[in-house]
Amino acid sequence: MPTLGLLLMIGAPLWAQGGHVRIRVKQPTGEVLARAVVSLLGAHDKPIASVETNNQGEVVWTRLPWHTTNFEVSCTGFRSARTTVNIIPYNYDEALLEVMLPIPTEAYYPPLPIRPAKRKWWQIFR
Repeated sequence: MPTLGLLLMIGAPLWAQGGHVRIRVKQPTGEVLARAVVSLLGAHDKPIASVETNNQGEVVWTRLPWHTTNFEVSCTGFRSARTTVNIIPYNYDEALLEVMLPIPTEAYYPPLPIRPAKRKWWQIFR
């Protein structure tokens, strides 16, 4: 009977879903970005849940499963970035990720529609 108790005590941390990740979002100048959106990605890179960063540019995810977890970070005026964290059992520390969102290198302008050339009125009878 004591061996059963010992086995249960050894395996207990594996049953807990307790990975903690703190994500800090920054811009290229080093300042933090408040109100950036951090999304937890699931299967096929589809967002499961999304949270906005606080005034310090941070968001904390708790109770994450023990495996590789993907996140997508986005904010208006910046290109979005993806990051991956590997949450390992027996690592009870909080993982800290700093994500730098790059500024778009060029603005995107949609192409203008091409209009056909306008015919001159005297060329109607040709």
